[in-house]
Amino acid sequence: MFFLILLFMTLALAVHQNRDLDGTPGLTLSDFRSLIKHLIGVTLLTGNSLHNADTDQSGVVNRNDAVILLNEMVAVGSQIPSSDPSSSSCPPRQEPDPRLSFFLGRPSTTGGNLGGITGADARCQQWAEAAGIRGKTWRAYLSATQGGPNNGPLHARHRIGQGPWYNSQGLTISQGAQTVDLLHERGIVSSEILTECRQPVVYNQQLPPIQRDHDILTGSNRFGYLRGWQDSDGDAGSQPLQFIEFEVGIGFTCTDWTDGGSGNFQGWVGHTDWNPNQGEDTWNDAHATLDFSTTELYEGNRPACSQMGLQGTGGQGRIYCFALN
Repeated sequence: MFFLILLFMTLALAVHQNRDLDGTPGLTLSDFRSLIKHLIGVTLLTGNSLHNADTDQSGVVNRNDAVILLNEMVAVGSQIPSSDPSSSSCPPRQEPDPRLSFFLGRPSTTGGNLGGITGADARCQQWAEAAGIRGKTWRAYLSATQGGPNNGPLHARHRIGQGPWYNSQGLTISQGAQTVDLLHERGIVSSEILTECRQPVVYNQQLPPIQRDHDILTGSNRFGYLRGWQDSDGDAGSQPLQFIEFEVGIGFTCTDWTDGGSGNFQGWVGHTDWNPNQGEDTWNDAHATLDFSTTELYEGNRPACSQMGLQGTGGQGRIYCFALN
């Protein structure tokens, strides 16, 4: 019993301090294993008796039972969502906090063709796991014209579970919002929007237009519903924008995220550098991937969902990723 108390007290202290064994944020599975091995070394292997533990009649701990118990604890620990910096694709000291449940994805290389909603979800899953996050199910924050109830509209707000959500620094976003409604009421400000490797993405006007980056694909309005869709109450969606020259009925989803520039389709984006005092453009609802102020950029073959088309309005085809658990 003494051994278990010592183990759990040490683990509790590490979690409370939110530090792993080498002083960096986050207690990982590898740290958990190292801690167990250390405790075994200072108890079983030194021959010290553990009184009041699971002992035999002589009062001496049964070493085999203890080892079996520890192995079972490690097996349980491996099923807990965690961060493993030793296998992270992030640079040293930029690994995500194990509580990560929201991050900004990597640039697309296929324009608005993300492989559909399923393909976009797979990208989020791959990026998170490559960064060392295990045991979580990830969803792309995207709306689509199909895929919802009765194959109706699929709304991004219905795909992200419940909060609170944490960015890669381990900080809650949207003022600690715990519900989808509060998340969309408060929004996500620029300082909270980070990649899985703790990096911000900010629009830099000093860069050539093709390298600027703050447009994030969402296909959604500020409430998280499909852009151009209006619910039965008439106040949760938004009317289709009449100035768009393309066919509105297709929606602003790059043909449900399967078109990378083959036709006259477009997506809808939000801005990473949004703050409440900077106008109506928000983190998830800013403009189409082609607007009339940048029409001159599309002389020639540059459809709005192509990689060059997305770059023309200030984006690289990134998406937001949320964890369901």
